[in-house]
Amino acid sequence: MMVGNGGAGFIWSVSEGGHEEEWRHSVAPISAERLVEIIKNATDELEISNEDGNILPPSGELELGSVNDSDEDVRDDFAHFEKEVEATFLRAVHENIKEDHVVIQSGFQRCASALFYAVMKLALDTPHGSPGELLNNVASVIAKWKKLLKYYLPSLDEEIEVILKFEEMCLESTKEYSSIFMQFYLAATHK
Repeated sequence: MMVGNGGAGFIWSVSEGGHEEEWRHSVAPISAERLVEIIKNATDELEISNEDGNILPPSGELELGSVNDSDEDVRDDFAHFEKEVEATFLRAVHENIKEDHVVIQSGFQRCASALFYAVMKLALDTPHGSPGELLNNVASVIAKWKKLLKYYLPSLDEEIEVILKFEEMCLESTKEYSSIFMQFYLAATHK
């Protein structure tokens, strides 16, 4: 291979043997055989490291269930987080703590959905005999804590997150809300 203007320049020869130090500083192409050798050595090193458990195996070789432990930890952490937000909110309700102090005490990032869950749970725990009464409870609790909720809902993205959280509550855990979801949704989106 010739390098330079019009092909004038140094001619690089492909050589075999102990020229690795020269090749490391060279701009010449590496021969196909040498590339195969380098890739094989790198693959062998990966397999050795993998046997020691130091790195992840190549794609497609993870054992079933090997990632679930960390996923369960994340779910446990989020459930714990939701419980902390709920406890802080309920303490504020029962001890008549001012909203500004609740904001300080629950200064968590991205806790809008957890706080909303706590507010909705308070409405559900307030005695009611019909879906209409439950809707009134929801309206009352939200009206009282609207300023606090709005603090954690500065953008449309957070508001959508909260609506999705409520939909999740309706579908999975708090079936009583499913009968009033549309009324709540319409009222919430118009305010």
